[in-house]
Amino acid sequence: HRGGRPRHPQPAVACRRDPHNTYLKLLLAREIARAGRHDEAEQVYGEALKSSPTPEVLKGLFALYGSGKVEGGLAK
Repeated sequence: HRGGRPRHPQPAVACRRDPHNTYLKLLLAREIARAGRHDEAEQVYGEALKSSPTPEVLKGLFALYGSGKVEGGLAK
């Protein structure tokens, strides 16, 4: 990229610009989980689940729970 600005905005920025884009929420949640912020990732998956309960959202949420790094689940 030129001019010091990335061509593609960071997922968090993109999600704020387009809050109804489920794909961006999934991307953000995966990135947050990879960074070890599992509770925050769970919140993002939860938001995506409320607005768009697709198989992809459920798969990501189940993978997060399967990692054993989130306690209590969305019901807490």
